[in-house]
Amino acid sequence: DGAWLVDNSLGQRSVPNSRVISINPTPTESFQKATITLNGTKTSGNTRTISASMNLDYTFRYKTHRFVSKVNWAYGEDDTILSKRTTGAEIKYDFFPRDEWFLYTSFSARNDQFADLSLRTTAGIGAGIQIFDSDTIKWSQETGISALNEDFFSAEDEAASTLRVAGNLAWSIDEGLLEAFHDHTIFVSLVDPDDLLVEGRLGIRTRIIGGLSLNAQMNIRYDSHPPITIEGEDIELLLGLGYSTTF
Repeated sequence: DGAWLVDNSLGQRSVPNSRVISINPTPTESFQKATITLNGTKTSGNTRTISASMNLDYTFRYKTHRFVSKVNWAYGEDDTILSKRTTGAEIKYDFFPRDEWFLYTSFSARNDQFADLSLRTTAGIGAGIQIFDSDTIKWSQETGISALNEDFFSAEDEAASTLRVAGNLAWSIDEGLLEAFHDHTIFVSLVDPDDLLVEGRLGIRTRIIGGLSLNAQMNIRYDSHPPITIEGEDIELLLGLGYSTTF
């Protein structure tokens, strides 16, 4: 009465009720990380330009579940004339039957006025391998099947079933003082293997103070069969400030 009897490999002991906080509590350990990067330029005088871009990444991991989302936005004007406007987002849910592999479902959307793209959506399922998952390095590779739909402003709309191949790598050095990162997603048409759609990012972050960092990044988007008069390759070179927090 008024106490609990604890019996384990170390023996038996009585613990007063006042010192018992919980009994067989459910583990509550989880991992969340959010990173936002902002880049911008403005010139005046002989040239009058303005440009801005934003990248937002969020990861939530709890036991056998992982939720990943990415948002990117870019805007530009040249002498008050719109020269760039694109927005993209991706959400993905991973389920881990085992620590080293997972099943996933994903959805993404993008528009790009200057690529004649009103809206591109993809939705798919697949499986992946978690090659490394430590405090210093996280590396995963995955593949699956996705439905891809493209609505264009001028060109004829398209839809296809694709093979999706993706990977993600983050390497933290000296307790986060320097971080290198890379991710890519490739869609290959199941009807025409030469019809490719590629999106990728490569960059480094150098911590300044706290969660604030200097960010250098390259974004690549490639379409092997773009609409007529549209370039198939877009490359963004970005230098700006970023902020990361883990909770």
